[in-house]
Parts: sequence; C-alpha cells; structure tokens
Amino acid sequence: MKKVLAIVLALIMACSVMTMAFAADAATPTDEPAPFASGLIGSVKSILDKITSIFSNGEGLEGLLAQIEGIINRIKELVANVTGSNSADVLGVVDQLEAKIGSFGLAKDILSRIKELITNLKQKIKDLYAGNKETVVEETAAVAPSGTGSSAAGIAAFAAVSVAAAAAYVCTKKKAA
Repeated sequence: MKKVLAIVLALIMACSVMTMAFAADAATPTDEPAPFASGLIGSVKSILDKITSIFSNGEGLEGLLAQIEGIINRIKELVANVTGSNSADVLGVVDQLEAKIGSFGLAKDILSRIKELITNLKQKIKDLYAGNKETVVEETAAVAPSGTGSSAAGIAAFAAVSVAAAAAYVCTKKKAA
C-alpha cells in the first residue's frame, strides 16, 4: 500500500510542477480592451445620445446643443480609445459638460433628467476604466543567458526525474527485518 501511495504522490507532485513551469507560456499581453468593455462603451455612447436627443427634441434647445456638441464628441473620442486615455481625462471632460449644461438655466425637470444621465455616465466611465486596468498586461524585458535554454522547462524536467527516481527507490527497497 505504501508503494502505491508513494507512486501516486510522486505523480501528483510531478504534474503540479510541470503545470507551473508551463503556465507562463499561456499568458499573452494584449492592447485590446476586455470583451465587456465594448458593452460599456456602447452604454456610454447611448447615454450621450440620450443627452443629445433631449436638446434636439426640446423646443428652443437646438442652439444649446451646438454649444455642447464639441464636448460630447470629445467624450466619445476618449471612450472609443480606452487604452489610450484614462478615466481622469474622460471624467474631466464630463465635468466640463455638466458645468456647461448647468450654465444654461434649463427647466428643473429637464435639468434633473440630464443630471441623472450624467451621473449614470460617470458610473459607466468608472466601470469601463476599472475593468480596463485589470486587463492590461505589462511586458517586462527578461533576458535569458545565451545558450542555456528555458529555466522553467529545465526545472520541471529535473523535478520529474527526481520524483521518478524517488518512486523507483521506494518501490525497489527491500523491507528491513
């Protein structure tokens, strides 16, 4: 029974060492935003479109829309380039939009609806950039000594051979009387 247990433990240890040695090869850095980011980008653009529609459908508000269109387009550009911008930049532009709209002297019901949309917009932007930071993988330059091969694979091979040798020794050892 001890021999079988020794072999099983040796195999478990060898597999775990090999898994860790080759796990580094699976990670590949990417500049693409995470898949969920496209949904958040759409949500941000949808909120901006709702703000635009309030100004384009309201009586006498068309002139005000022209004053904020540049800010809205800037937000869309920054959000579309998630990897090239940061949340502080985008939120700063959203604050400019909020201040500009606040200076218009809109009716209370319209202003409260727009403030609600801007609050949702800020939250979506925070969610977008919080998720983006988790997906960014930074590359570090590691230089291996020339001609020595992969150290991780070498360690895994050495561990596997050592474990096999230990299992063989346990299996062939005579019981002391």
